[in-house]
Amino acid sequence: MFIYNNSFGPDNPTTNLIAANNDGPGGIGTSEFQAQLVTNTNYFLVTIGYQPDDFGIFHNQITGSGSTLCDPAIIMSCDLSAATENFIFWNSVWYRPLVSNGACCSTLEPLSYHIYGPFTVNSNQLYQILSIQNGWDGVIFLYEAAFDPATPAINLYENNDDGSEGVGTSEMVVELDVSTEYFLVTTGYEKQHFGSFVNSIQGSGTITCTSLN
Repeated sequence: MFIYNNSFGPDNPTTNLIAANNDGPGGIGTSEFQAQLVTNTNYFLVTIGYQPDDFGIFHNQITGSGSTLCDPAIIMSCDLSAATENFIFWNSVWYRPLVSNGACCSTLEPLSYHIYGPFTVNSNQLYQILSIQNGWDGVIFLYEAAFDPATPAINLYENNDDGSEGVGTSEMVVELDVSTEYFLVTTGYEKQHFGSFVNSIQGSGTITCTSLN
């Protein structure tokens, strides 16, 4: 765990570094430090594994007499043609819900994921969401109102593993509402399933995506 002031650039990882820690008092699996923080300064807390195969779900906490003004970033995109990464080298992973009933959480290993959204529609009607994965077995999940990978069963609206064309496609036909923001999550069925994909959302209404980041 590393903390930077003013700015952070992964290409210059020692610039603006003010504190770092590997193993905290709790040993491996914890990181902890104290740092003197001042008002009117932007800080960046970076969490990363010690080795390339060290990764997974984590929880960070910042405590002091003051308050912080930022939640951990969840990267969202307005790109329907994108890719999921090999989860061993990807810092955004989740334990996806079960495809069968949407319950949390799958007993599979953590998977990388891609978020399209938030997006809205301008007409209440049925829309077809289609995902074509390039040579791998993907799964799509649609969330309404909000999405948090740490609580993947909350706000889950619909999901699909294999579409009408079988493995390598996922599709759903869902009724979308103009007053709701939606989040389309593309991920793998298992840890070895990742790669490029093309998603589409089709209906007579207009789709508008406004990424949060």
